[in-house]
Amino acid sequence: MRRMKTLPRCFFAVATSSLFVCAGLAEAATDADVLKSFSPYSAGMPSFAGLSSGMNINKDNADRFKEVLDVGTFMMLKNGWFEIKTAPTMSFDVG
Repeated sequence: MRRMKTLPRCFFAVATSSLFVCAGLAEAATDADVLKSFSPYSAGMPSFAGLSSGMNINKDNADRFKEVLDVGTFMMLKNGWFEIKTAPTMSFDVG
């Protein structure tokens, strides 16, 4: 019976100490961070060699773009589960 009372105390102690550790790791965002998050293309549009607007990325050409695709997306493309039709990059600036 005594052990059951100790468990909630231990859990509370661990949870409380975790909050203090996490709070110490948090950093405040700077004004530059906020501006960059709302205007990600202010320094220029992203590009990748061989990729053009309007092309399809599929199982036949996925190897060319493996470097910029995450593992799961690459696997699904290579298996022919879907294709990606590219379009021009758009920026919806908030200002």
